[in-house]
Amino acid sequence: MPPMDFLTIGELLVDFSQTTPGPQGYPQYEALPGGAPANVAVALAQWGLRSGFIGNVGGDALGAMLARALGQAGVDCSRLLPSPRPTSLAMVSLAGDGDRSFAFYWQDTSCSTLDPGLADPASCTGARVFHFGSVTLSTAQSRRTTLDAVRAARAAGAVISFDANLRPALWAGQPELAREPMLEAMQLSHIVKLSEEELYFLCGRRAAAATIRRDDPATLRLMTELRAATGVPLLFVTFGRDGCRWQGPAGAGCLDTLEVRPVDTTGAGDCFTAGVLCQFLALGREPQDLGPADCLAMARRGVTCGALSTEKRGGIPSIPTLAEVAARLP
Repeated sequence: MPPMDFLTIGELLVDFSQTTPGPQGYPQYEALPGGAPANVAVALAQWGLRSGFIGNVGGDALGAMLARALGQAGVDCSRLLPSPRPTSLAMVSLAGDGDRSFAFYWQDTSCSTLDPGLADPASCTGARVFHFGSVTLSTAQSRRTTLDAVRAARAAGAVISFDANLRPALWAGQPELAREPMLEAMQLSHIVKLSEEELYFLCGRRAAAATIRRDDPATLRLMTELRAATGVPLLFVTFGRDGCRWQGPAGAGCLDTLEVRPVDTTGAGDCFTAGVLCQFLALGREPQDLGPADCLAMARRGVTCGALSTEKRGGIPSIPTLAEVAARLP
């Protein structure tokens, strides 16, 4: 396998994204390539890094479209294997403010039945950063494959990155089942990104995103407790329009986001993660050696990439260019 800056394992699926109503007044949907790990892999490839994706797609027209989209973006697809199952799908509905909701076609599809062979150390080692999320932790087979791959990559010296990306609908109507696998994932990771709701969920608290404040002492306390309980060196939590907060070996900080006019928030968290990891790779340091200025630089790139992505529709199609990011860095 060729050497990589970045490898990720997880879901590559079709986002059927809502567009304008059709001539009969019913919603129309456009088939867009997506999946959180895939979005991050494409962003890093488009920004000039050696990026590879590990996963399965169905042997159908939609799977072929997904493989073609990643290849055209410059992602190494030598670890993307065909599945006998149909390609996984997500229906994406948009509210008036651009916020999105998902309905998944998931059970017995390509991403819910990841091939155990994907965790072969020959396939999942050799990268500086190895990234994953919680979506493929929601079924037993994909969970084993994902975590086996993460352990192999970590044993080989990779920096492990985890984006919780909780999708409650994938957990058989019992989202609390996600807590233990997600905490296990955090214990394996060096850099973790959570949303505000995921922070409260993992700490066993109930709160709506609208009631969670970035600078609330309760939020800071929960971040400290969760980081101590899991041993994560560097923890980022995003707060939508209120930017982000982080805690790391060299201290903590927060950063406002950009002023944008969002049309679709699909993939915004993935672009934030991609920006953070892109800056981390550019720094060339170990997570425990990052200083305050390093973490601030990672946050700056993250909030810029995440905010700019909301001004375009879709996941992969909304990834900003390096020039767009450079022009708006705070």
